[in-house]
Amino acid sequence: MDKYDYIDTLKANLSELSEDERISAINYYKELFEEAGSENEQDLIQRLGSAQELAAKIIRESGMVAVRDRKRVE
Repeated sequence: MDKYDYIDTLKANLSELSEDERISAINYYKELFEEAGSENEQDLIQRLGSAQELAAKIIRESGMVAVRDRKRVE
């Protein structure tokens, strides 16, 4: 997987977030890849974990899980 596939997968897994939150998160990780450079791309992917795991973490930290769970209870 290269940085483009990683970012595309991350974006697809952040659909629960608002558009602004999703764009902000994607831009942040694009910048990380740019700063790392192509020679360190795979190392960064290893450190970040899978795009699916990272998306789940971002969603958890955004509070969307609590909102989604609260809606199930109501």
